[in-house]
Amino acid sequence: MEESDKFKEYLQELLKKGEEFNNTKVSGALIGQSGSGKSSLINALIGENICNTGTIETTLEKNGPYSKNGVSFYDLPGCGTTKFPKEDYVDRMGLSSFDFIILVTANRFYENDLFLIEEVKKLNKPIFIVRTKIDQSIDDGKFNTPKKSEIETLSECLYDLEQYLTSVKHFGIYLTSSRQPTKYDLGKLITEISQNLTNLKRDKFIAEAFISNDEILKKKRKIALKMVMWISAGAGVNGLNPIPGVDIAADIAILMKMNKEILKIYNLDEDSIDFLERHGVKAGVLSSMKSFAQKYLSKELVLIALKRFAPQLTAKTIAKYIPVIGQISAVAAAFSLSVYFGNNMINDCEAEAKVILEELTNSNI
Repeated sequence: MEESDKFKEYLQELLKKGEEFNNTKVSGALIGQSGSGKSSLINALIGENICNTGTIETTLEKNGPYSKNGVSFYDLPGCGTTKFPKEDYVDRMGLSSFDFIILVTANRFYENDLFLIEEVKKLNKPIFIVRTKIDQSIDDGKFNTPKKSEIETLSECLYDLEQYLTSVKHFGIYLTSSRQPTKYDLGKLITEISQNLTNLKRDKFIAEAFISNDEILKKKRKIALKMVMWISAGAGVNGLNPIPGVDIAADIAILMKMNKEILKIYNLDEDSIDFLERHGVKAGVLSSMKSFAQKYLSKELVLIALKRFAPQLTAKTIAKYIPVIGQISAVAAAFSLSVYFGNNMINDCEAEAKVILEELTNSNI
């Protein structure tokens, strides 16, 4: 097989993997009584305001899907009520169709919740136990007992839940605050949900999840690097468009698509910025984020960056991106320029995301 054929096959394989990723769907169900904070938790998990929230929640039906790029959530009412008796709840809500289930409470669990955990286990589905509004519990603890520390309140809440759940097996107990998404157990919850998904679903979920700790940020980098390869392959297959002033060709439209996807992965897109604004990120930081994103959404600025990167692209760098080819063709070099550009963007986005994570963490102290 000639090198050109090997390269074409290599690109086609990358495109196939990218298409599989794009077509992958993940769905989760949040079950709990009205007012337990399910809608706010969904928004916090995804880092966008995809659910309407208010001072009063009234989950009286199966609501959803609330979706972002193939990751969907359903807000389900609690079981064991007159309208939703526990005997047919599992079938009526279609729990077997979900990839994971989160049982949510703002205070305690009840007998019907324990019944539901056992039923979900029979479906061989992961179920996660979440107590929301933990920040309010801490405030209440300090109000009632001024000398009570945050750690004491957290320990009491966790111990209380463990007493209810001693007789049932589950995938973990998580104390969360949707108002403070980088504090407490939200990041741990996101990580452990992903670990109980299959490979493609795991990547899809992490790609769309909110960056609530450093571990998630590191996981996003791995996915972003893959995405750069997948999208850059499209430039090679499509024949590429020449860029004036640049010796190596690249497809600007494909690069712009890549930029938008990477910004989304790192919570730097417009919808994510709106979510962060509601969570107390300072105006100056938000303005900086918008300016940063605009740099990668401007065709003119992308062209300037390509012209700057092209001379830096060596044969050794190109060979690293294309293991199946020896002699470097113009098309191979163009594909590599797209990858090189994307990898540099990932470094920039990661640095920006770290600033946001630090800002959120400090504001939540």
